[in-house]
Amino acid sequence: LFYQRPPLRDRARAMAAALVGQPAPDFAIALQDGSTKSLSEFIGDGPVVLDFYANFCPACVDAAHEMERLPPPGGGGGA
Repeated sequence: LFYQRPPLRDRARAMAAALVGQPAPDFAIALQDGSTKSLSEFIGDGPVVLDFYANFCPACVDAAHEMERLPPPGGGGGA
């Protein structure tokens, strides 16, 4: 008798569901101008949307262009 693990997709969904509502861990990224930004710098500014994509992925690039059309926090025009 062998134990068969659930498919990776199901395990990933279960892990993601367990994190819903939990605060994200702080991290910092390097920006193109050489400065850094950390997630904690945005606390209290409203929702933060992180979109990780690859520029060689057509669907990812399309999604990034859609993100650019979102209004900035507080309303107003496009980003």
